[in-house]
Formats: sequence, C-alpha cells, structure tokens
Amino acid sequence: MDTADLDALKQQRDGMARRLREFERQSAYTGLSTEPHITLQIQDLKRELRLIDNQICECLPRDARRLALATYAGGLLADPLYTAFDWSGSFPEGRPAATTWTGGLWADLRGLKQQCDQRAQTKLAVHMKAHLSVGLAFGFLFSQQTTYDLWIAAGQGQWWCTSSQPDADDRLVWDRQVLDPEQPDVSLEIWASSARNDAIDRWLVERPLPLRERHCCALEPAKVMGSAHAVAIALAIGTYIRSHLRVAQRTPRRIHLFMAAPIPLAVMIGRMLNACGPVQCYDYDKLDGTYVPACELKG
Repeated sequence: MDTADLDALKQQRDGMARRLREFERQSAYTGLSTEPHITLQIQDLKRELRLIDNQICECLPRDARRLALATYAGGLLADPLYTAFDWSGSFPEGRPAATTWTGGLWADLRGLKQQCDQRAQTKLAVHMKAHLSVGLAFGFLFSQQTTYDLWIAAGQGQWWCTSSQPDADDRLVWDRQVLDPEQPDVSLEIWASSARNDAIDRWLVERPLPLRERHCCALEPAKVMGSAHAVAIALAIGTYIRSHLRVAQRTPRRIHLFMAAPIPLAVMIGRMLNACGPVQCYDYDKLDGTYVPACELKG
C-alpha cells in the first residue's frame, strides 16, 4: 500500500468515525427506544472501523528500523534498507549445531535488543527466513511487556503487526493428555500436522521426557487468516499457559514447546512467553523428520 492509498484509508476512517459518533449520540439520547436499524448501524460501523484500523496498522511505518534475519543458507533478504543478520553458519545443513545457542546466537540477539534500546527504536520491521526457535526467541526478547511494536513480513507484501486488534475467534481446539501426575514437566504442542505429531511421538519414545501432561492445540481449519488472527492465537496461547499450566502448586518445572507455524506467528507467540519460563523450544529437522532441542526461554 503506497502513501496515497494509506491517506485515503485514513480519510475513510475519519468519515466513518464521525458517523459512528453521531449514531452513538442519537442512541444515548433515545436509550431503550433506539430504533433497531440505528443499533445495527453502530455495530456495522464498529466492525468496519476495526477492519480499517488493522489495515492501517499493518502498513509499514516509514520510521521503523528494518531487520533481516536468516538461519537458512541463501535466505537473507538482499535489501540495503535492512540491517542483516546471517546465522546460517550456526545451522549447518539447515539443522542447529550443538553450540548454536550456547555459542553466540543468544548473545547476538541480546546485543540487537540492547542496541535498539539504546537508540530508542521501538518500531521494528522484521524479515525472517529462519527456524521457529529464532522467531520464538526474538519475540521473547521483544516481548509484550516491552514498548516495542513489531511488523513481521508474512509474504506477498503482507506485514503482521503485533498491535493489530485481535479477532474475536482464535479457532483453536485444545486437547490435554495426562501421562504421569508424579512427573515435573509438561509439553505444549501447537497445531502440528499429522506428520509433525508423529515426529513428536517418536521423539518422546526415543528420548523420553519427564512429562506429567501433554497439552495440544490445533487450528481448525489449519490456516492463519492474517495479522488480527495471529494476534488472537498468540493471546489465547498465553492465556492458556497462565490459566492451565502456570497454576499454583502445579507449576511445571519446564514447558517443552513443539510447534509447526508460520514464522510471524512464532514471533507473536514468543512475545507471550516472557513470564512463562523456563520453556525449552525444539526445532523440526526436515532431514531426519524429527525434532531437536533449540533455545531455552527463561523469564
């Protein structure tokens, strides 16, 4: 969307907002006697305003700092407007090495956060061709508890914005399996495909974890419908963790996080995990069809 389109959208929003205020004043005056068509107009205008607000929000601001992050060879965005971070050497053959996180990646991410703090750069536009663990870690550092607004490239010129107004329906379906009440840990498995679920099952057989419970959520239908939907999903997962996992006297020692999701959603979910740690994240190894340990998020 260019500047002219954005200006036109803002003008449209201002006109709709004026109409809404007029209808609301009329409704406040007539009270219970308000005619049904006025009530419907108010509802329709609020819904349309919310859609326009999200369209405006998803437009990349001119003063945003632009970052390009890559962990896959050849995945780095070649654009001089972006500050580039190429970590593909830490992921040989696309899989994390044993020292990927302990050997410098965490330090690099924290250094980037410190740099942004010092420059008071609170608007970040991020293009990622990276493993989900990097998206989770990035969101964790630039969390919901900070002053940062993030725009994450979602392909086809779209940007998912962390300040979008969430959809009313996250469309998540949850399933909880009790394994061994005496064990200290739990798993959180975020809407994997059947193939990824099989990989998690194999991982748990080959390398058993001390799991008390498995908590699984699936998106039905399995598609994120845009920025507002992604925000709704992330908020719902954060709420679920606080309500069902971080419960007094039943708080697990560690949450083991497995997921299959678009990288922008991983960033948004990572923003919800700042007060939920420790969370052990896993990356999917496509070569072996299994999961491998990645970063640990500690609040």
